Amino acid sequence: MLRIILSITLAVLIWFRFLKPMNHFTKMGVKQTKPWPILGDIWRNLFQQMNSLESVEFYYKMFPGARYSGFYQFSIPTLIIKDSELLKQITVRDFHHFTDHRTFVDADVDPLWAGNLFALTGQTWKEMRATLSGSFTSSKMKNMVHYMNGAAENFVKFFLNKNEKLIDIDMKDAFKRFTNDVISTTTFGMCGFSQISKQRYLFNGKAKHRLFFSVQTFAVFRNADDA
Repeated sequence: MLRIILSITLAVLIWFRFLKPMNHFTKMGVKQTKPWPILGDIWRNLFQQMNSLESVEFYYKMFPGARYSGFYQFSIPTLIIKDSELLKQITVRDFHHFTDHRTFVDADVDPLWAGNLFALTGQTWKEMRATLSGSFTSSKMKNMVHYMNGAAENFVKFFLNKNEKLIDIDMKDAFKRFTNDVISTTTFGMCGFSQISKQRYLFNGKAKHRLFFSVQTFAVFRNADDA
């Protein structure tokens, strides 16, 4: 008798904890995927049928024409927003209802990650968002695109000037240099040609934890606000 009671109790707990949440969006009239019990829609990643980017694209395109749809990260309902106006409403007009990011690691376990922009929550995130919003207005972002394009053109020209049919490239090193150029020109208004010389790094190898500026590091100095 005790085994029967325990079995029923366990079955009820499994239903409410792992199975019932899988119908969350259906009950609300929102189109959703067909998740697996317990695993939700993450099973494609767990069984290596798709990587993370492929799975996000897959679920995004699952319901063409829908403004939003739902899928499940294990038993956690996750809403995919596709409509630009709805996205603007959530992130701007109704932002006070959506202030928190999802917590992946507790701040006591990894305080460095907890201070990451995408891990902030509550009042801390609201204050940081207010601080950063002024740096990412539409006009400033348009100016950034100009400098990003310049860094990309320098990146391409560097390899075209080699005039070789086959070029051996360390991709990690090449894109690290390109990233440094983009950051230096958009953030500090300085154009660095780090592809040309290994000595021209925003972050020098001998001082990995210290930001420094020198004439040797940057070939051209520009003020981003003058664009």
